Amino acid sequence: MFSFIHPWRYSTHPARVKSKCRKIVFIGSKAAFLLFKDEKVRKFLKFSEVDATEQDRFFNEMVVTNLVMFLLILDEQIRDFLSYH
Repeated sequence: MFSFIHPWRYSTHPARVKSKCRKIVFIGSKAAFLLFKDEKVRKFLKFSEVDATEQDRFFNEMVVTNLVMFLLILDEQIRDFLSYH
């Protein structure tokens, strides 16, 4: 289901897991930034009518949502692994 986590089954060393987690978080944060800068999204959300503080809050929520989703996926993978073994 989540193919980007598949290699963890073979490299469970804490340093490698930490490195992979960091990469996935950076990928998600970059995607949130690109979505934040997208003109279609800005037009849809009427960013020109919103002050900078509210725009920053929106961006922070996108990044936090990315992190929470990652934690939920990771938790599910751990549960699957533990139930398999």
